[in-house]
Amino acid sequence: MGIEDIQKEVLQAAEYDAAQLKKDAEKQARGIIGEAKDRAEAMRKGFREELKRAVDREHRKAIEAAHFEAASSVLRLKKELMDRVIAEAKARLHSLPAERRKAHIRALIERAGKDIEVAHVLCAKKDVPYVHGREAEEAPIAGGIIAENSDRTMRVDLSYDTLFAGIVEDVYKALFGK
Repeated sequence: MGIEDIQKEVLQAAEYDAAQLKKDAEKQARGIIGEAKDRAEAMRKGFREELKRAVDREHRKAIEAAHFEAASSVLRLKKELMDRVIAEAKARLHSLPAERRKAHIRALIERAGKDIEVAHVLCAKKDVPYVHGREAEEAPIAGGIIAENSDRTMRVDLSYDTLFAGIVEDVYKALFGK
């Protein structure tokens, strides 16, 4: 066997080994690429799921904010309406004709008489003439009376402001649940 045959054999063995190494390397590369694809797909799924959760969270937040804003608007409108109704009712009470005011004063004195013996009556300046048989004094109220006993130790407040405040409180409780 000559040198050329040995060279040929060594070259064939090297080519065979190189082909085997290349084959093994390609197999390893396919495995690595497959694993990388699997990891990439898993990451993609994870990102999609996280993105979906984030979108769902933001959607829920937006809906909650819209519900809150709607509820706030409704409350604001209810309050504005109540304020207008209260202002109108107070204006009507203030502008009652003399005969109606006189009847109110008498009825309120009678009502206060159920709780105390009315000796003194505090009322609006324009209502002083309607108080009969008791001492009448001007008070800074819009209407109605504040009745006191003879020694002024007991008082019944039936002023329009106080009566109205109680009614308004009841209406607010009915409208706003507070």
